[in-house]
Amino acid sequence: MSTSAAAPSPPATGVSQRRAHGPDGARRSVQRLPIVAALARVALGLVFLAAAGAKLADLDMANGHLTRGIHLFAASITAQHVLPTVLALPAAWGVVLAETAIGLWLLSHHRERAAALAAGTLLCLFSVYLILARVQSGNASCGCFGRVSSGDLSFALARNALLVLLAAPSLWCSRTG
Repeated sequence: MSTSAAAPSPPATGVSQRRAHGPDGARRSVQRLPIVAALARVALGLVFLAAAGAKLADLDMANGHLTRGIHLFAASITAQHVLPTVLALPAAWGVVLAETAIGLWLLSHHRERAAALAAGTLLCLFSVYLILARVQSGNASCGCFGRVSSGDLSFALARNALLVLLAAPSLWCSRTG
C-alpha cells in the first residue's frame, strides 16, 4: 500500500493551462491567458493609436484650401446632428486625446484591468453615439479611421464589438486593478 499522496490539482480559475516540466523535472502549470491578454492589449492599443493618428493625419484639399484631419472629423460630427456645432471641434479633440491616452495606457501594461475597462467603455460609448447619429441624421459614418472609414453602421458596431472582445481577457486575468 503506497502512502504517497497525489499532487493537488490547481484551483479552477477558468484560465487555460498546459503542463510543462521545470528544471527539476517536476511538472509545472503554464498559464496562457495572461499572454493572450497582453497580446490583445497591444493590438487594441495599436488600434486606438492608429485611429487617433488617422484622424490627425487625414488631409483634404477642397476649394484650394488644405483642411486638416481634426477639422474633417469635427465636420463629420457636425453633420451627424448629435452635438451642437459649437461642441464639434472640442469633441473631436476629446476623442483623439482619449484614444491616444487609452492606446498608450494599454501599451504600458500598467493597471491592465482599468485600461481594458476604459477601452471597452469608450468603444461602447462610440457605438451608442453611432446609433444616435443614425437616428438623428441617417448618417453613421464615424470617421474612426479618417476618410477610409466605412459609413456602414452594422460594420462599425461589429468592429467595436470585436474590439471590446480584445479587452475581455485583461478583465479576467490582470495582475493589477
